[in-house]
Amino acid sequence: MKHLHLVDLDAAKDGASAQRELIRDLIYRFHGGVQVGGGVRNESDIELLLRNCASRVVIGSVAVKDPERVSRCGECRYGFDRICHRAGRQT
Repeated sequence: MKHLHLVDLDAAKDGASAQRELIRDLIYRFHGGVQVGGGVRNESDIELLLRNCASRVVIGSVAVKDPERVSRCGECRYGFDRICHRAGRQT
């Protein structure tokens, strides 16, 4: 298995995540790469997930609405190998 894929459906729907702590615990317990999506709307969301040891962050609607921002995040800050857009392909 390459990556465990977790989606915070509460955050995807409401924009606020009550599941971040649970996701962080799952990341720490899983011995492999974990990519996380759902409710990732800005750079602070990306930073929090990466700081909590997510190996990759999946960006959905933001990638469609503001592809330039996603490109800047991948190119300048985190690396394209750590940012995925919603189709699952590297940005």
